[in-house]
Amino acid sequence: MKKTGRQIEKLFHQQCWCWGADIRNGEPNYLLSYGFVRIPRPCPDCGSSRYYLFREGLHIHLWAFGAVWQREGGPLLCLKRYDRVPSLLSGERPPDCIHQVSEFEQGMKRIPRAEMQQYAADFSRFINFMAAYEAFVNSSAPGGYRERCVKGWPHKCMDGRKMEQAWRSLAEALPKDGSDTKAA
Repeated sequence: MKKTGRQIEKLFHQQCWCWGADIRNGEPNYLLSYGFVRIPRPCPDCGSSRYYLFREGLHIHLWAFGAVWQREGGPLLCLKRYDRVPSLLSGERPPDCIHQVSEFEQGMKRIPRAEMQQYAADFSRFINFMAAYEAFVNSSAPGGYRERCVKGWPHKCMDGRKMEQAWRSLAEALPKDGSDTKAA
């Protein structure tokens, strides 16, 4: 599982980079084309814009520095860029009030290993969302688009064409029953 955690960390860092490329792409902005709504930051020097999507019972919030997701009636879970396992997000500052990484970090609460299994299904849903998003980009963007997104980026962990399958493989590798929770 430690290897899986490292893969998640690197791939999520690359995914955040690619979401930024999808926004900078101009027309179309692939996040908007997928169904996300852009919520601008409150002022030009106030952190990051937020992208929000509600699909198939899952609320997803994206920033340049991480993501928050919540299934209907479930806990708020988050993954910060450079992390390998999800954390809980306290309700003190809801996602729609977060614009800076410091606000995100203040609300993060690490999940103890002994409790990680109860969040594995929600984490898997989020990982499957990223695989579905990459499938959408692969079918919507011109040929070679994802490879161009990561070309020359010094932190590249894999060829852009392989991201969809990498997310699918990671979702399959996650423990379904909590029997192995040593992802950190």
